[in-house]
Amino acid sequence: MADRTIKPDDTNDLVLQNNDGSSKLELNEDQTVKVTTGSDAGEDFTVNTSQLVVEGDTGNVGVGQSSPVAPVHIGDSTGTPDLSGQSNKLLISKSGGEAKMTLFRAGTPASGTTAGEIVFGSSNSGGDAFWWQTGRIRSVATNSLGGARQGNLVFSSSGTNGTSVDAMTIEAVTSGSQADVTLETGNLIIGTAGKGVDFSGSGTAAEILHEYEESTGTVELYDASTGTTNDLGGGNYIMTKVGNVAHIKLALTMSSNSPSNSVYVTLPITNSTTDLVGGAGNLLFGSDNAENAELISIVCGQGNSRARIQSYSGGNHSTATKYFNACLTFVGLT
Repeated sequence: MADRTIKPDDTNDLVLQNNDGSSKLELNEDQTVKVTTGSDAGEDFTVNTSQLVVEGDTGNVGVGQSSPVAPVHIGDSTGTPDLSGQSNKLLISKSGGEAKMTLFRAGTPASGTTAGEIVFGSSNSGGDAFWWQTGRIRSVATNSLGGARQGNLVFSSSGTNGTSVDAMTIEAVTSGSQADVTLETGNLIIGTAGKGVDFSGSGTAAEILHEYEESTGTVELYDASTGTTNDLGGGNYIMTKVGNVAHIKLALTMSSNSPSNSVYVTLPITNSTTDLVGGAGNLLFGSDNAENAELISIVCGQGNSRARIQSYSGGNHSTATKYFNACLTFVGLT
């Protein structure tokens, strides 16, 4: 059967439309092709039922989908209730299988170049020409292995003036090794108390590294386990805390009128363990010369934030200024 050609006169368009003109196909003199549909549900533009669908009422586009529930809906899965609220999304769905998206760069990209990228951004509220990269994920080609290129997966966060800053890199797995994860900028922050780095694979509380802390500050000396009177001096502390273990180093100066026994030092933490916490150090009399030192013990009971300093000799050295240094370790803190 021979083809038939319908050709309008020069400067005229070819228009096919329904009776009221709400749906039409236009072949225009300016080389454009326009398809107009109705604005009600079901008044759609379709190709082979579901290969390509443009809904007349919503404007949603379906590729392989006759009832698209998103502006662009690719896949054969129907718009079930769990796919609601997709009005601002690209939706890829698959019935009974994996839904996938592939960014593919043909050829062999040079090392250090981007093979694929997803950029997240927004426009400036001032309405000028700037738009802001709020983040991006990209694959950066690395050196070839066995004739094929590999790529690092790079995550970036928002920088200044619409730029982005590389924040984390997951390196490509090379032959016989594992992929390393590198924090390019900033720290790894655990945002929830009691959570941390799990080394076990089973995730039990006893196998998670968490709550690392380093701190320094000042402490004071008293003649009783409670109260705020009779300040006998003080000094500095350095503390390192990892999980339920805390190490505290003390360097103090006690006034000359302080007793040799029943001297208490404030601590930066409270002992929550069920046992006494002990430590040892040196007590220096009259100067900070170690030749004048004797050993002392330090003990902190459960529920206390003051530790008692006890001289082994039990002698009274109230007439001399005392210099005290010691280390104290807490194990089992809650």
